[in-house]
Amino acid sequence: MSAGGITRRDRPWRRRDHPDRGTRRRREHHIEGPVFNDYAFGGYLIFAGIKPFIDGRYFYGDAFIKRYAEAVSVASDELPRLLAEYHIAWTLLGAKTPAVVLLDHLPGWRRLYADEVAVCTSASRRRQPEPNASRNQKL
Repeated sequence: MSAGGITRRDRPWRRRDHPDRGTRRRREHHIEGPVFNDYAFGGYLIFAGIKPFIDGRYFYGDAFIKRYAEAVSVASDELPRLLAEYHIAWTLLGAKTPAVVLLDHLPGWRRLYADEVAVCTSASRRRQPEPNASRNQKL
């Protein structure tokens, strides 16, 4: 039994409309870091111990929510900006979210998992350039 008397079998996300399989795949691939998530998955992530990008609590402010809405609906070029600005390592979005299609085509992003509920993507691991690798100095 865990805090609050909730057992593993009682967890509310063990329903067909929650992305537990997507987050499991992320763990299997050892992806760590900030998530960009579907608004509807925020409570699930909190309960699972993962800090969401956004959730149902209203303390983000109108400007932030507007940027988020433009990003997930692909109404502007806001998605790549948010991913970079917040150093997003992985995403967990609803399967029918327009941003999923854009993520499939963004360089540096790959799909880890998809089902009828959610799509989980991760940023590709980029090899860091070695110090002074660009210098062609002859000694």
